[in-house]
Amino acid sequence: MSEFVSSCPDLIELLKNRRADIRGGVAAAIGAYSNDESCRRALFASNICTDFLKSVLRSAYDTDLMTARASLSALVNFAADPDSIHAFAEIQVISRMLETLLEKDPSVHQLDSLRVSLITNLTRFPKGVQSTFGSNESRFAKELAEQRIVRLFERMMNEQERGHDGSIDALESVAMFIANLCITEVGRNLVLDGGEAGVLGRSCTLLKSSKNVNRRLGVALMLRNVAVDDSCHDALLGMKMNADSVTQVLCRLVYYSDELPRPIEDEELTNAQEALVSAVKVARTGALSRYESVAEVRIVLAEFLLAMCKTKQGRDGLRERCAYPVLRCAHWIEKNPEAQETLNQVVDRTELADEDNDSADTATAPKISSSQPPPALETEKKPAPEQDKLVSNTASLKVSDTSAATETPAASTSSTSGTEKLLQKQEDTTDESFFDLVD
Repeated sequence: MSEFVSSCPDLIELLKNRRADIRGGVAAAIGAYSNDESCRRALFASNICTDFLKSVLRSAYDTDLMTARASLSALVNFAADPDSIHAFAEIQVISRMLETLLEKDPSVHQLDSLRVSLITNLTRFPKGVQSTFGSNESRFAKELAEQRIVRLFERMMNEQERGHDGSIDALESVAMFIANLCITEVGRNLVLDGGEAGVLGRSCTLLKSSKNVNRRLGVALMLRNVAVDDSCHDALLGMKMNADSVTQVLCRLVYYSDELPRPIEDEELTNAQEALVSAVKVARTGALSRYESVAEVRIVLAEFLLAMCKTKQGRDGLRERCAYPVLRCAHWIEKNPEAQETLNQVVDRTELADEDNDSADTATAPKISSSQPPPALETEKKPAPEQDKLVSNTASLKVSDTSAATETPAASTSSTSGTEKLLQKQEDTTDESFFDLVD
């Protein structure tokens, strides 16, 4: 809208007004404009875009909380637009937000959830990931960014019981943020470093026990994006205890019912990890089952397992962890077509032995055909858990009410890649070559 763009110089001046109520009203008006797609497009096509975003960014640090909240909410919405990334990268918003998120002064952390939502939206785009780690020439900038991201994750994990801003959960947005970074080698290494005490191990505890759907989805996306890189498979399979992501994912897919044609049997778990054996025992009792009830999360978990099947060590790792009986039952009761098809492909690749494997690797269970899905269970005493739905299914985090900032974020666009892409051989792309590809 040309009216909005033509009013930007006046809005910039009004944001400097001495009166907090005027600044707050102007910030709220900007927030309303940020919800209008035509306004966003007009802004990013104008010459005043950078100066205007700088002004709103300054207001995000206003001493008046209402002004700061409304300004941050507007930035979150502006950042959801693909055309925004170049302007935001120019004013180094991600670096500024990371610095603020790690401030020791607790008084500055009231709006952390909005700050994390902002950097999560920006890293949906390659240019945003590049600006997170700094310039290609500066190794120091990359290392500093890595340290900040790890510290941010650790702080959010340590303070997850602290009240958060509205219903936007800062920790779930951090998981989405790190998942976005995993499109680069430096992001994947950041997740793998530290083992059980690092990002991977602590993320798996969220996958294991968190009741928050978006936290689990963020972790699932993180694992999937790491596993897409074949070179990460040895590291993933070498993790122990809580950091054994393959076992933790299998635990989320454990389902047991006597009405299943072939329930999981004890002899099938002879060599299974203790965590998986325990999950099966819990599922048999019918109490506190860890079966993932949200279809969107199950799809990403299945994509993670399918990505692991791209390599021989990945397929062997699934067999060694007794994945087949879990996948057999999960596939049988799966109602979501995409999740069912992906699980079917994982079963195909784990059931059949590789040509150079011993015959002992061959699974004895019958092959599941994707063209003929299993029949529904007719007399289930314990029906499959009802599938919950994510609060939002938009591709980016949006704030519709800039005065309250209460809308729950959804999955980042890292989750939208097709399953078929996971079967393609990924090019050996380092973080340096990635940065070379970005303008």
